[in-house]
Amino acid sequence: MTALLSRIKTHTNAIHNHHIHIYERSILSCFHVFIDYDRKQNYLNDAEYRILQEHFQYGLEKTMDLSSTVIFYFDLSPKKCLERIIKRSRQSELSIDLKRLEQLKYHYDKFIQNFHLCPVKIIDVSQSIEQTYQQVDSVLNEMITKNQENKI
Repeated sequence: MTALLSRIKTHTNAIHNHHIHIYERSILSCFHVFIDYDRKQNYLNDAEYRILQEHFQYGLEKTMDLSSTVIFYFDLSPKKCLERIIKRSRQSELSIDLKRLEQLKYHYDKFIQNFHLCPVKIIDVSQSIEQTYQQVDSVLNEMITKNQENKI
């Protein structure tokens, strides 16, 4: 719940101060991936889920203009993701195991496949950092150009 409310607050601040918004995670993935995962794992009961659903709907209505939204989906196999987690050696990530990554990948893929309210750009992040950067940079430049054209 805290993650969702934090993202709603971040989104609200951004829409009042900037034309282009870039988030590491949005309220969309927070709800459709992590909250869905928690519900399937029985970490949330029905009442908690309904409360989160109401917060999500409020946040979506108040903070997101899906007509000008693009989702970047950084696609990576759970095994490769775990290798990178181990390499980073962050204390906060030590409890993440392959099974959890596989389940989250399933929820992300399901979300991406079924979400059609805005464009989704799938970026293969198993490639080199330079290639990943080039793909992201290309999409961002396209977005900036469209944003500038809409102002004219």
